[in-house]
Amino acid sequence: MFGNLVQIELIRLLKNKTLKICAPIGTLMVIFIIAVTEFLAAFGALETEQLRAITVAEFRGIMLTTTFSIVMSLVMPVTVVYTTCGYSKERLAVNIEGAIRSRFKLCMSEVTGIALFIVMLNLLLFPGLLLLYISHPADIVFIINNNWSDILSMYAFSCLNNIYICIIVYLISKFTSRAPLALALSLIVSIIGVILTGIASIMVNELVPVDKPGSSAIVDAIMYMLLSVPVVVLSIALAVRYRKADRI
Repeated sequence: MFGNLVQIELIRLLKNKTLKICAPIGTLMVIFIIAVTEFLAAFGALETEQLRAITVAEFRGIMLTTTFSIVMSLVMPVTVVYTTCGYSKERLAVNIEGAIRSRFKLCMSEVTGIALFIVMLNLLLFPGLLLLYISHPADIVFIINNNWSDILSMYAFSCLNNIYICIIVYLISKFTSRAPLALALSLIVSIIGVILTGIASIMVNELVPVDKPGSSAIVDAIMYMLLSVPVVVLSIALAVRYRKADRI
């Protein structure tokens, strides 16, 4: 049953009208940035002192992976918001909640579906790199030999970053069926989160001596704990809401 719920969530995400609108826009954004990259490379941007150590192949790869990650961090949360808010409008409660009463199991299946959706769509990075270097076969060999681990690291970071963002917007979207309101609340939470994270990062760096053994591990642990706060708070609030609705 859990697998079927995950499959339903994946289908909803992939067939959502928002994704069909955002995907072409995101593709055009990536193409535009790549065109700008080629323009800069052709007119000597890599000859500057700051970029002289970067080859043209590396520059193209960096720009594509960075742009792709940014576009995904915009497209995926919007898709998740509209898909989650559309749950009640599509009357899925009538079909699904009649078969499963556990709200926790239902939410976990949706989060799992969102995570798989993110992992699957981020795989498009690799065909994108192949198309980018298709006219430069030597660059493909160069990237595989020298930068493959960096690309995999960027892919993993993009997936984890998008999963974190999408979990937060998913939890916020569970409190309303109005997608624009959920997007606005998500934006406000994101702005507040960035500000508080920046302040907390400064405070942590001042409190933990840089030369202290294991200081970097301590700083990372504290930052991970701070990043988990909005997820924990929203999860508790959602659990209380569902408990009052006699669903847990």
